[in-house]
Amino acid sequence: MKITKRKLRRIIREELESMSVDKRDQLMDAVQKKFGLKHVKTTEEWDGTPGGVWLSAEEGTLVPGTELPLFDYYLTGMDSYEFGIHQSFENFVSEYGFFPEWYDPGTLMLWRM
Repeated sequence: MKITKRKLRRIIREELESMSVDKRDQLMDAVQKKFGLKHVKTTEEWDGTPGGVWLSAEEGTLVPGTELPLFDYYLTGMDSYEFGIHQSFENFVSEYGFFPEWYDPGTLMLWRM
């Protein structure tokens, strides 16, 4: 069976629309409220890639109630961090069906599992 680019784009667009885009919007709102992050945008705004969330890792945001950074690309060797991301943040986003991934030391993306 042959699928044209146009039909493939329509299938992908329909699938993305049917996916829980609401879940992504809910996650974006929740991340802003719980952690106080200011730069929370879609990956479409970053480079056009659909479905993810784009965060700035340069805000200096702290884990609520502590003096620990929420994420730090260069942070290693601490029990409560995995790949520079505090476990509380990773657990929080996983409740929405997303996982964090570094793009570069100042940019963190959240992708659907």
